[in-house]
Amino acid sequence: MERPSFVRLRSATGRVYSKAAELFVSIGANPNSEAGRVEESREQPCRRRRQRAGIRPLEEFHADSTYAGDLHRADMAWARHAARRGCTMEEIKDELLEGRDLSKKGSRKRQLEYAERTARKAIDQISG
Repeated sequence: MERPSFVRLRSATGRVYSKAAELFVSIGANPNSEAGRVEESREQPCRRRRQRAGIRPLEEFHADSTYAGDLHRADMAWARHAARRGCTMEEIKDELLEGRDLSKKGSRKRQLEYAERTARKAIDQISG
């Protein structure tokens, strides 16, 4: 009997790899297999909840002329919007990390710090 492959996870950001489907195909796995369904089921409740709560997509804020292309201001406005509608700090942070290329902020550690700082400030502003 053939044993399934395994890997050792050394670090994780909680984000889905942007080319996951291509990776599955390249290794001959079915992206609709159990692993794919587990990831999908983990994401969907949060997205459905955000849709029900009337949370506008981050991309709308990035495209809004009010912020004149200042994506930091747009990120902060979206984070306050999401916090007012009940998103947790983790949800806000994750969306900020996935919402645009933050490589301009520096290392991955600095990107995480930016997302966390923005989420925390937004939550503090609406609760205080």
